[in-house]
Amino acid sequence: MSHLTELERWTMIAYRNEGKSFASIAEELGHSKSTVARTVERFEETKSVGDRTRKRTRSKLGGVVGQEIEETMEGKVGMSTRRMAKKLRVEHGLPISNVAVHKFLHAEGLEPHSRPQCTPLTDSQKRKRVEWCERFKNKRVCWWRKVVFLDEKTFGATWPGNRKNDIVWGRKDTIIPPRGVQAYQPSVKVGVALCYEGKSRAYELPTWSGPAYNKMVRELVIPFSQRHFHGENVVLFQDNDPSHLTANNKRTMRAAGFQFEGDYKFPPNSGDLNPVENLWSILLTNMEGTKITTHASLVAAIHRAMRRVKRESLRAMINSMPARLRACLEGGGERTKW
Repeated sequence: MSHLTELERWTMIAYRNEGKSFASIAEELGHSKSTVARTVERFEETKSVGDRTRKRTRSKLGGVVGQEIEETMEGKVGMSTRRMAKKLRVEHGLPISNVAVHKFLHAEGLEPHSRPQCTPLTDSQKRKRVEWCERFKNKRVCWWRKVVFLDEKTFGATWPGNRKNDIVWGRKDTIIPPRGVQAYQPSVKVGVALCYEGKSRAYELPTWSGPAYNKMVRELVIPFSQRHFHGENVVLFQDNDPSHLTANNKRTMRAAGFQFEGDYKFPPNSGDLNPVENLWSILLTNMEGTKITTHASLVAAIHRAMRRVKRESLRAMINSMPARLRACLEGGGERTKW
């Protein structure tokens, strides 16, 4: 209604006081019936013909509401600014955005803290990571596309939460609670082979041992490699678990024509250099909200989540290998964003 002049508004009020209808006033002044009705109703409510001014968000977040934000957000797990803004809109009817809550928390001296996820890298681990990246930093994307990556993971029935936004708001001296998992929950160990052309199925492992790993190589990795690379000598990257390179496992992989010894294993604490770790993250996201109560339901959920992984995502993981190595070298061996 800001397009109306003050004279037009007072004219509408005068005509209305004379008993004219909204339709007749609108026809005479050349405005819509709804515009006339809103002008008159606002005058009756505020005794003014000026535009209604919206209160600043800061004033809404003061007093009891501001105290509620602090008590709800400070040091609490699972409370994001977006969720807090929704809570205020639903419970208090305040049209507040998550950006407003974010600014308010900063103004009150609170800061976002990422929950601890892993132990810091030692100087020795950083040095090994740098040395490993130096050996492969000149490899182009076309070389990485002919590599098979292999990894294993234990999946539990408890959903770990939103790992991408696991932020707790608090002051500098606030104790950030660590993540916890439910005891005695159903779990399953699975292994997956990954390359530029695709991924294998999730192979269930009965235990972490050399014989179990050897069986997975024979039943999963070798057929997967032959299907995508047609018998070529393939580089196999795996982590440095001792059970991977037992004498029997070495014989099996040599017979299959894999290049796996020497530098073809990731240095310690280097999940960010292994693209299969990104696949695990996608699986956990795809499993969000799934009700899991038994071992069978957990296995079924993993297979459903695997089928939902897009091929473009797999290729992006492989294509990012040169960038991963550069980021690790530039950071002096520190963990990268991957």
